[in-house]
Amino acid sequence: MAPRTINERLGWAVHVSLLTGLVISGALLILGATLRLASHEVRPEQRPPGVRTIVLQAMHGNGSAILNLGILILMLTPILRVLVLAIGWLLEKEWRFAAIALCVLALLATSAILGTG
Repeated sequence: MAPRTINERLGWAVHVSLLTGLVISGALLILGATLRLASHEVRPEQRPPGVRTIVLQAMHGNGSAILNLGILILMLTPILRVLVLAIGWLLEKEWRFAAIALCVLALLATSAILGTG
């Protein structure tokens, strides 16, 4: 049954974004763990590399990189939820809720920038 009201459509969009992020990250975590166990990879001693390096290594089948990518996607999924809500509220001209969601996104971006140096 397709969502009928605006709130149902926004709820459906949030549901799909969260479910998609969970499924993709779960699949990557299972695949990375399987590859890592099958190849007897040792746990890296240094910090995880940058996102670009993780993606490149994951594309070459590195189990640790695939695990890191799965964790990264899992961490980004709630941010996607806030972004979907902000866009939905902007389209519906719910200015107060949209402003709050945009403030949350700004705080998340600021903390990510400050946290990564």
